[in-house]
Amino acid sequence: MSSAVAEATTYSLTDVHRFKGGGAEFIYLPGSGGVFALSPICRAVLNALEKGPASSDEIIAALAGSGLPAADVVEAIEDL
Repeated sequence: MSSAVAEATTYSLTDVHRFKGGGAEFIYLPGSGGVFALSPICRAVLNALEKGPASSDEIIAALAGSGLPAADVVEAIEDL
């Protein structure tokens, strides 16, 4: 019988540049040249990651007090 341990993915901000324009907030990803508008929940996830690398469980826990549903946080993490 083998024992498998799943490794949790750790997320961090690497080469992400945030900026505001036209009343909205965006991120620019230099590696791909992509510019993406941020939803409020994606902003919350990025704000949590500004404190340092975190797993999805840690991000969910950090945002739990803000009233954001865990499923929505997971979806935002996957989108980012």
